[in-house]
Amino acid sequence: SLPEVHSRPIYAIDWEKGGARMIATGGGDDAVCAIEATLPEPGSAKPASLRLVARVAGAHRGDVNSVAVAPAERGDGLLASAGDDGVIRLWRRA
Repeated sequence: SLPEVHSRPIYAIDWEKGGARMIATGGGDDAVCAIEATLPEPGSAKPASLRLVARVAGAHRGDVNSVAVAPAERGDGLLASAGDDGVIRLWRRA
């Protein structure tokens, strides 16, 4: 649980397919966030551990309604976001 990632509702979430553990979120606070998940061993009752990797405040001039994470096997570290401002932005993860 990461209660302080967004200050307003989260409207979009996507995760990196292909074995990587990156989650992207977009919200009503105009921010885009990248979160790293560490999964427990199979069969464990422990929840996943989440760590905020990056937060871009003011990523859009309005709510962020959509995020998409490029597949891990591509290796380019791209994340796309779209918001109420009518803009699509591409972000490269460090």
